[in-house]
Amino acid sequence: MLTTREAVFEELTTLSDFWLDMIIEMNRAANRDDPDESRKQAVYERFVELYRSEQLLFRVALNEYGEIVACAGGVLWSEYLYPLASKPSLAGWVVSVYTKPDYRGRGLARQLVKEVLEWHQANGCQSSRLWSSESAEPIYQGLGFKQLPIYSKRLDES
Repeated sequence: MLTTREAVFEELTTLSDFWLDMIIEMNRAANRDDPDESRKQAVYERFVELYRSEQLLFRVALNEYGEIVACAGGVLWSEYLYPLASKPSLAGWVVSVYTKPDYRGRGLARQLVKEVLEWHQANGCQSSRLWSSESAEPIYQGLGFKQLPIYSKRLDES
């Protein structure tokens, strides 16, 4: 039987490992290079910073042995929701959604993201956002996410 709960601080190392696994899968699907160990360390440090400031929550799914088999993170972020907004609003970001391959297809990502969205709403977020791989788009669309026509250009590359 699989159960879900809030992650604790000591599990952030495991959750940064899950983040790395997620990025490696996404990069390989897109023919991009894998991140190096320093990037994983930077993500872990960011998780710690956000967790300590109570801006980060992770929900995890556990197998019958108590091992984490899936996760979804939520970040609370104050930002201007559009360029000419008069003041910032609290927005939620869904981050680091990952399920170990042997546990996929059981609705874990959907359940964990739903729990993160409930946390966003309970904390006063007006919207929640995420970046998605193509394979996960049906999960997010099923939860009511809409794709927005936002374009982006990196300015630090030629």
